[in-house]
Amino acid sequence: MPKKFDNFAKSLQKEIIKREIEDHNERIVNFFYNPQNWGIPPEEETTVVEELRGGPKEYFLGLYLKIENSFISKAQFVTDGCGVMVATGCQMTLLIKGK
Repeated sequence: MPKKFDNFAKSLQKEIIKREIEDHNERIVNFFYNPQNWGIPPEEETTVVEELRGGPKEYFLGLYLKIENSFISKAQFVTDGCGVMVATGCQMTLLIKGK
């Protein structure tokens, strides 16, 4: 019985991911399942903190930066939003790092 359930769960997960890719795109889905730069760094590793809450669903987005020699050396984020919010946070940190 457990093997049957495991196979069912794997099959269901594949179907969910397939439908998510159809609704969004593969990059967004990949960022959601494998977020990069996720988390709140230790206080000593943070130079700038920006925490926002807004939009129709009042999602939270926290952005944590470490600035060294006038460049962003580290960027991390957290959110309580949906998969698209997670993907947005990932993409944002990737784009601003090194600027």
